Amino acid sequence: MTLLMVVIITGCGGERAWSTEELRAIDALRDIAQAQASFQEGCYLDTDYDGIGDYGTLGMLADPDGHRGVRPLMNPLYTTERVGRYKLNLYLVPGEGVDSPPRWEGQAFADDEDLRCFFVDATGVVRFGEQRATANGDSRPVDEMTADA
Repeated sequence: MTLLMVVIITGCGGERAWSTEELRAIDALRDIAQAQASFQEGCYLDTDYDGIGDYGTLGMLADPDGHRGVRPLMNPLYTTERVGRYKLNLYLVPGEGVDSPPRWEGQAFADDEDLRCFFVDATGVVRFGEQRATANGDSRPVDEMTADA
């Protein structure tokens, strides 16, 4: 009789499914990316008055006109800068004319070392780093690993 052993490797290049916490962070970053696109398109902020809208803080995305006269562009709960066990960070660079358009980057860092780090920018592509490796614009896209995340 022959015994067949199958070993599934996780970490060190192996794939593992997204946790519920990770899926919540991915959804939050996707929501923020869509809100940033709408905020810029709506030109709610234009610090250099060039007609190209800048991007907004989490608070601005939840209250675009600053008077609650426009519906929130994203889930207002994200203004707490927390999604479950993840902390949301948003980095904004205002526009400085045609040669230096506005840009932004968002990251989600977990309290738990077993959870991945996530990154998104104006491209709208959510990317991840394994086991607390900082994710950035060069990291693997979430959708590359699995089509349903």
